[in-house]
Amino acid sequence: MKIIQQLKPARLAVAGLAALVSASASAAMPSGEYACQVRAAGGHPGYVLVQANDREQAEIMAQRNRATTFDGVSVQPVELVECILQPEERFRDQAFRERFELLEF
Repeated sequence: MKIIQQLKPARLAVAGLAALVSASASAAMPSGEYACQVRAAGGHPGYVLVQANDREQAEIMAQRNRATTFDGVSVQPVELVECILQPEERFRDQAFRERFELLEF
């Protein structure tokens, strides 16, 4: 009987901790999905996909993360061109937009 009484508070503590971790993990997920157009060294175009709460945060993240070129090479961005909210917005650069829209994610 003593063992059962000791286990009951431990189970409640574990359940409470699991609920807290689950709630904080889902609350921390950014609400927007952004696609950012960047340039790598040599002027090569690339893109970075990020989840962020707003465009400013997306721009910061895009400059700090590795980008992917259209031939699949991972590169470090040297210039941020534009970030758009997916799927509502479109890139201003028509040539880039057309290539980006051909990608399958």
